[in-house]
Amino acid sequence: MSDLNALQRRIAEFDELARDSEPFDDFASGLMMSGLAQMRDDFASALDVATRPEMALVLDGPPVKGHEIRIDALSRVLSSLQEAVSSIAQAVTGKATARASLPEALRNATSLSVAGTFAGSFGVTLRGPVDEAVEAALQAGQDPLVEHVTETALDLAVAVVLDVMDLAGDGTVDDGPIIEVVLPLGGRAFKHLKELSDVVVDRNLIATLTWRSLGREARQSTMDKGAARRLN
Repeated sequence: MSDLNALQRRIAEFDELARDSEPFDDFASGLMMSGLAQMRDDFASALDVATRPEMALVLDGPPVKGHEIRIDALSRVLSSLQEAVSSIAQAVTGKATARASLPEALRNATSLSVAGTFAGSFGVTLRGPVDEAVEAALQAGQDPLVEHVTETALDLAVAVVLDVMDLAGDGTVDDGPIIEVVLPLGGRAFKHLKELSDVVVDRNLIATLTWRSLGREARQSTMDKGAARRLN
């Protein structure tokens, strides 16, 4: 049994205990049940975090002072990153459009949420949604680390972003490999990748992305002003 299954089992045990418990009128018993409810919520939170893909974004440069960053710089990075990921996901799933709005289902499947910040220049933790296959495996009592073997649209899109960052910063003079990756993505994805590189150039930022997805090794890429200029 994996740690994920163990967490799910503990949550089920707390739920069963709550259903079978008689109402308590005394303070001590009520306090005990409140503590058990808090423990149940802690396990549920741990399971939620463990089953969701996570991106650590670290930014450095003039807009960063200590562990703070200017909102105008951060908002541009986050917005362009999210739009690039969603539009690339549309392209890699074979449904790219140039003008129509992105489908809501695709938006939901590729949405990144700010989960917190951390020290180290300026760092922000972003999390994606729980994959439906992972959720189904857990509900069926299966081990998602065994049953969940496919990459989601979000995984594929982030991998393309990291590929582009790696190619732009590899120090070679041949732009062919970058073009081969970016050209098939279409105009929408190209526009948002350019917006991402624009803010890195405009604000002289260094952006480092680390992507962790369930059951896979973490991957990290960095884009500085020189790499962003080349991408442009």
